Amino acid sequence: MSSKVEIRLQELEHQISAVNAVIAAFNNVNLSDVSNHHANPSIAGQEQVIAANILQVQSGKIEGLSAIPSRDRSIVQSGPLGIDVKMETGTGKTYTYTRLMYELHQRFGFHKFVLLVPTAPIRSGTEEFIYSDYAKSHFADLYENSNLKLEVLKAQKRTKGKGRSMLPRAIEEFATGTRLNEREISALMMTGAMLTSKVTMGTSFDQTLLSNLSTPYEIIAATRPIVIIDEPHRFSRGNAQFKTLLEKIDPQLIIRFGATYPRVTQGRGKTKSTVTDFDNLVYDLNAVESFNRNLVKGIQVDIPEVVGEASQQFKLSSISSQKPKSATFVNATTKDSVTIAVGEMMTALSPDFSGITLEDIRKLGGSSGQTGVVLSNGYEISKSDRLVAGTFSLSYQKIMLEQAIKNHFEKEWENFDRPQRIKTLSLFFIDSVYSYRTPSNESGPLRLQFEELLKKYTLVAIEKHKTSKTTRAQEYVSFLQASLNEISLTSAGYFSQDNSTKNEAIEAEVTEILRDKRGLLAFTRDDGSWHTRRFIFSKWTLREGWDNPNVFQIAKLRSSGSEISKLQEIGRGLRLPVDESGTRLATEQHYLTYLVDGSERGFTTKLLDEINADVTPVWNVEDKLKEVAERRGVSEDALHLEMLMAGFIDRHGNVHEDKHLEFEAAYPDFERGLRPGKVADKKDSKSISIRKKNFEFLADLWKSVNKKYVVTLEALSSEELDAAVDEILDKNLYEKSRSSVMREQIVRNDKGVLEVRAERRDDIHTQTAIPYGRFLKHVHEATKLPVDAVHRGLIRLNAKTPLASDFFNHRTLARLSEHFQEWFKTKFETRYNYQSVEHESYGTALTEPDGSPKDSILMGRIGKFVGDGASPSKFLFDEIVYDSDLEHTNIVNSGSKALDDKIIVYGKIPTRSIRVPLYFGGTTSPDFMYVLAKPNGALSINLIVESKSVMSIEEETSKAEQRRIAAAEKFFAQMKEAGADIVFKSQARSKEVIEMIEEML
Repeated sequence: MSSKVEIRLQELEHQISAVNAVIAAFNNVNLSDVSNHHANPSIAGQEQVIAANILQVQSGKIEGLSAIPSRDRSIVQSGPLGIDVKMETGTGKTYTYTRLMYELHQRFGFHKFVLLVPTAPIRSGTEEFIYSDYAKSHFADLYENSNLKLEVLKAQKRTKGKGRSMLPRAIEEFATGTRLNEREISALMMTGAMLTSKVTMGTSFDQTLLSNLSTPYEIIAATRPIVIIDEPHRFSRGNAQFKTLLEKIDPQLIIRFGATYPRVTQGRGKTKSTVTDFDNLVYDLNAVESFNRNLVKGIQVDIPEVVGEASQQFKLSSISSQKPKSATFVNATTKDSVTIAVGEMMTALSPDFSGITLEDIRKLGGSSGQTGVVLSNGYEISKSDRLVAGTFSLSYQKIMLEQAIKNHFEKEWENFDRPQRIKTLSLFFIDSVYSYRTPSNESGPLRLQFEELLKKYTLVAIEKHKTSKTTRAQEYVSFLQASLNEISLTSAGYFSQDNSTKNEAIEAEVTEILRDKRGLLAFTRDDGSWHTRRFIFSKWTLREGWDNPNVFQIAKLRSSGSEISKLQEIGRGLRLPVDESGTRLATEQHYLTYLVDGSERGFTTKLLDEINADVTPVWNVEDKLKEVAERRGVSEDALHLEMLMAGFIDRHGNVHEDKHLEFEAAYPDFERGLRPGKVADKKDSKSISIRKKNFEFLADLWKSVNKKYVVTLEALSSEELDAAVDEILDKNLYEKSRSSVMREQIVRNDKGVLEVRAERRDDIHTQTAIPYGRFLKHVHEATKLPVDAVHRGLIRLNAKTPLASDFFNHRTLARLSEHFQEWFKTKFETRYNYQSVEHESYGTALTEPDGSPKDSILMGRIGKFVGDGASPSKFLFDEIVYDSDLEHTNIVNSGSKALDDKIIVYGKIPTRSIRVPLYFGGTTSPDFMYVLAKPNGALSINLIVESKSVMSIEEETSKAEQRRIAAAEKFFAQMKEAGADIVFKSQARSKEVIEMIEEML
């Protein structure tokens, strides 16, 4: 049991402003029907007064409140009155809407509120706050004549048998709250799932309330509640829960609090746009303002970088559910693809996947239910997820843990050595509960490794501070010594299965993490001993509905498994910290360190983009006038005059408010600019029609290139094999394993603009040895070199120069594999051939199993973009679809009159359809296919084209790309030798397709 830190809630300006913005909407409103003591006063008939008040707020005419841009004010035209309050994660939404209930009660007599939250964790967090002693004390001081009584509605168990069915107690207590008790505010909290529960909400009970009403829906509706929605993006208007709210409860007012709001599509065709679903937005505390005003912690991102790691990233590109099930991964650097079947070792990708197999292909957890890959370590991979080989080795995990602990001790001493100490917490997100805690409730391998490293650095910290004579240093040494003595108590874990555990120790951990925020903040227990728990482990279970102000580090040891908002990911640690006296530290800059692995390079940039995407629109053009003028190729004066004459701006460059939407449409360059990933106009689901008459001319060519081929390699002699092993082993494979940590931090530059600043920090030295026999096995798995040949080579190498004691490690294994791949690609550059094999006929990207052409194909299989104008008549598809400017030019020019008598038909080859196997693994696929007319018109020539958007393939493409092109040339040359009328050509930007065709003919 720990003593509690008595948190002191403070009146913060931004929270009071948010409350005032809502209150201002009710200025001079005459409320009616005040005689119904069990219901809120009615606002019926006052809609115009409220609308005028809201406009006053949004126009910035209320003292202390900022104007809301016109485009963000409201898009809602019907339904109950709505008011929106936008507050960024970590800025105190729960405090604000709790205070708002008190204010609305005290000023206007509203006393019935329904709190609607999306999930049980958020419900628990809100309940813990409202019921807490510190919140009750704070609001009692502010509102002496008001008392908030919160009822929490949870699932009802229906009992069979005789007896009356009674209403849920929470419903009864809420409904019977009366205005005759002038002090009482009645609030009912439920989740969205509970709102739509037929058992709890839709049942007609034997008990009746409020004029003979028997169903919870009717009873709540009769109170004319004000509904407060937390996390509005989880309750879009098309959502069944929101529809139920409107249809069954029919509230007279809905107030939404959130950092994120739903997005909706408006208009059609050229006027189609996606906008934020605001309903009378009166307060906008966006991410930029939150960070600029130090209302939340700043963020710094640490990324451990392991030597050679960048070349070992893989993306899950495709999954095959045909037996044997398999998955194809693409190397992010070389673009090589490797297919691994269920049950096979992942070392086919890299030796760093040692000991890990592809365990299964099935639907993954979560709401998406998409099919993905499950590895033997429990890690789940969705389509397009990236793996970094280094992150799966024990050495990389050790680097991550070691850096997290070093970060923690650095921040912990800084926070400890203050007049009022701050308890420092670190939160770890991991991939599997069993890596932390086994089914028998013993420490898992990750926890054991963590505790081993924690002991190491605790001793280092003790040595560092024990010679200091200051009181704080001696207290800290005592605290560290207590940590050393009870190392297992320094951390705790919370996972979803813990909710049903009967283990008392685990229950105690969960209670402290979820419901005892103040206990975690304490330095001592009730008996005066040090309370050393400060490391929390979870599997994204704590992603929402939980936070602790003193989380100063989040270590993300594994992916979250989904593309959630970056601000959501860091949200658990954004809140400003409190010291041991319970005081919120709002006057100084604090930072949250976010530790991610190498697969998340660019995390800080994405986070910055997300923050900037929330910035207020441009209201003055002067700062960007020069930049936009240069982009448009005009002078600053000319551009300024143009906008002035059009009536968009005044002579000082201010954008007229009533012209803002038109200004944005006419001059989008003045906005923030398109951020990476913001215009992801993926139309992969759109179908493109196949012109069947055109396909008839391509049918023979298509059939030829879709035959099954395999690569055959020339055999090596034993002498060549030994020479190869020696050549690879002589590449200086061994090096001391080292890594450095890049720290990226979002800061304001001298112009006040947020930007990412990076610096290289700690070096970590670590090495994980591998038993010799296992090392040889892994080498064979990764290279297919005979074990005895590698063994003989290592003996010869050791004879020349004795090997280091830790030579056999993951880094050596990875370097050996890399050098083997390079040797293999060079050695066999001319020592391979293609051989046709019989295979069962299946449908292709363009044809059904019987060979007949399909009606259409998904756009994503052809290209990313759709061109304007009609598709040329001889093009295979009815729309111009392409991936690059060069491809677009090819398609348009091939349809010109100059080639009309030379081209019979042509088409863009669907991705992953014609797969030319590569001798070094993976496949390559060309871009275009043509059927050309010979000069005499009697026969046709089939042309396959690989297009590259470079001026010179020899000078501007990588060696790997040149090998791909050479392989394609050899593949189609052998097809031609076998009788197929096919020519393969590669095309650079310097050569137009017209020239290539005329040369051939």
